[in-house]
Amino acid sequence: MRIEQIPELFGVKGATGIDEVSTGHINRTFGRHVGDQRIRNLVRIMHRCMPPDTHFVRGYEAHLVAYCRNETEKEAMQHVRDILDVCGDSVIYGICSTARLKIQDAEGEDTAFAEDVSP
Repeated sequence: MRIEQIPELFGVKGATGIDEVSTGHINRTFGRHVGDQRIRNLVRIMHRCMPPDTHFVRGYEAHLVAYCRNETEKEAMQHVRDILDVCGDSVIYGICSTARLKIQDAEGEDTAFAEDVSP
């Protein structure tokens, strides 16, 4: 999925990716139901720690992405710290800011751009 395909995300300034460590190993050792439960728990934690208007997407295996509007990397890092306080070393994370977001029409033509005007 490309961010250009989600029109309600126009204006998103940042994304935070959280990944549960060793999901494959957990699934093989304890069963997929245990791995799935850990992912569900991580989703609940992320929902509690991230702003209410955050849009969540599940990627490959246990990779979860939170798209945030009007949030700086510093603010996103505080949310990650809150998640790490609960999850500890069982997750890894990445944070990025969107400097420019393009919207494409059905033919792939650029139709709009959102510039990052944060200081």
